[in-house]
Amino acid sequence: MRHMRHIAGGWLEMEGGSKMDDVVPFGKYKGQPVVALAQDQQYAEWLVAQPWFRERYATIYNVIVNNFGQVSEDTPQHNAAQALFLDDAFCVSFVKTVVPQWPEKQMCTLIDNLSEQMKLGNLDKWYRNELEVAVAWQRGEIDGTAKVGVGFETGKTKLAYPDSRWALLAVDVLLEVEYKCGEFSFAYQCFRIEVKPSVGDDYPSVLRQMKRERADTLFIGEYVGEGVTREQFVKIFNNEGIRVVFRLSVAA
Repeated sequence: MRHMRHIAGGWLEMEGGSKMDDVVPFGKYKGQPVVALAQDQQYAEWLVAQPWFRERYATIYNVIVNNFGQVSEDTPQHNAAQALFLDDAFCVSFVKTVVPQWPEKQMCTLIDNLSEQMKLGNLDKWYRNELEVAVAWQRGEIDGTAKVGVGFETGKTKLAYPDSRWALLAVDVLLEVEYKCGEFSFAYQCFRIEVKPSVGDDYPSVLRQMKRERADTLFIGEYVGEGVTREQFVKIFNNEGIRVVFRLSVAA
């Protein structure tokens, strides 16, 4: 259930049972509810940049980052997780984690479909050549290559399948991976990724944010919530069409 709390300068949307009314146990706002931090942007931004704060007060950290819209998420932990996608090998490993048996399963499905059309006499020269290349790959006679396209803080795709529907809706990472053999493209995946070092009981705010941005994948370091289990947390996001990928599940 969502609630609105009035603060200086406007209204702050909160999650019921989100820890907003917990008391700050340190510093200049000691003894005051966590929501009081929303009125001091400079102090809140300083806090989320401190390693000790995230380590010792993970619940309050997540409330600030995921609910106080004016506070930057550009923490060292967030930036480090985002930078992992600069490595093509990590990107390919990420795809294989999210899409099991990629690209082998897609290649085999394509071969079956083209072979069936071949029997019916429905293939022109291009598709016959494509089938020959795919079968040669299946026999181990040739190798394919994975081409990676990565964008940061953008909604624009770069590779073979440009999609302008959500180009103006930027996400943390826009990842594309295309598997090719020669001139033929056999498997393509695109992910609109939201990066979070950690998510807690304020996960509904993260879910709403991702829906607004049309993000389809949550890349997360850890789940630290108490209200629902990790499995329930993942199922809630899956139910809304969003994948949840934990950092430790992706081979380095």
